[in-house]
Amino acid sequence: MPQESGRNYSIPPSAIDKDSAPDPRHRPLDQSTILPPHSLSAFLNKIIDFRRTFKKTTTMTVTKTTPAGRQVNVLFVCLGNICRSPMAEGVFRNVASSHPLISEIDSAGTGAYHAGESPDSRTMSTLRRHNVTNYEHAARKVTKQDFLDFDYLLAMDKHNLRDLLDVRESVLVSMNKSAPASRGTKGTRAATAASLAASGEAGAKVAEVRLFGDFGAGGVLHERVGGGEVVQDPYYGGVNGFEEVYQQVVRFSKSFMDYLEKTQGSGSEN
Repeated sequence: MPQESGRNYSIPPSAIDKDSAPDPRHRPLDQSTILPPHSLSAFLNKIIDFRRTFKKTTTMTVTKTTPAGRQVNVLFVCLGNICRSPMAEGVFRNVASSHPLISEIDSAGTGAYHAGESPDSRTMSTLRRHNVTNYEHAARKVTKQDFLDFDYLLAMDKHNLRDLLDVRESVLVSMNKSAPASRGTKGTRAATAASLAASGEAGAKVAEVRLFGDFGAGGVLHERVGGGEVVQDPYYGGVNGFEEVYQQVVRFSKSFMDYLEKTQGSGSEN
């Protein structure tokens, strides 16, 4: 995945601004489980897996590759996965349709409040009003596997961002613990170098976590993780709030594509 030199994307939550108002539904992302292992959750998981598989089979077919042979998978994340992140996914599918840099596109939530449900009717009506009519989705919760399957996890607000950064850190820790230790080098400079190399290798395999609004006009990436524009949750408001979300994610989608084209090339064949 593209990464600017000298920039550390594993920034602790304390480094992120905390000026956004708390959402009454927000709770820290439970890293120990994705959905409780009772029968209802198991049933919902089967529905989600089926619909996600269906989405993959109907996702755009990309025949070209980037100059480095690298396409990216993108996951949009909000709280419940029924308002903002589905809006972002639907818009981005439209903006990035058939683009050679993009492979899989999906969305998820940090909470399982609406697992298995379709997006909010106001999200869908807003998309239809802007001629995005072929989008379907079943809400699901973010999993640790998502950090390995996707190249970018793009959060809608700073609460989502903090939760995702926490999970990303735990994924990195797990990967480093499972890496084989160098024999006979404990406490030596070689051991330190090996540990740093393993950490860097793990980081290269784990998704980059960013605020969607960190990608500004012209593909300029905000110098600080979480320093960009926030997409506020329109859940408790009216239709106008959903229209505002739509306009934001359209801008961010174009900016993100500009960023990818600047950092990875257009992906077109020479």
